[in-house]
Amino acid sequence: MDSQDATFWQNAGLIIGTILLITIGLAVINFMRREAKGNLETEDDLLLPLQQAYKAGQMDSAEFQRIRESIDRQRTGQNLNPPLQRPSPPESTETATPIQPD
Repeated sequence: MDSQDATFWQNAGLIIGTILLITIGLAVINFMRREAKGNLETEDDLLLPLQQAYKAGQMDSAEFQRIRESIDRQRTGQNLNPPLQRPSPPESTETATPIQPD
């Protein structure tokens, strides 16, 4: 085995090791992001206590429907709180009177 073969295998090992580290790192990052978002629960896990409260009469149908729609919007990624639009000031036809120095 000459020095070129040794260098080749050393570089191949480094490339494979780097690819493995990147793959494992991405898997860990993906898991941590999912856990932080709370996406590990299914929709049924979220709705079960609400359905029980609805059946027990602890909430009315309008409130149950509102919460269910909110969960659906979160699941589909729709914007739950759109930005508020500030009203523009009314346009005035009067002009400001300049201040006269004394």
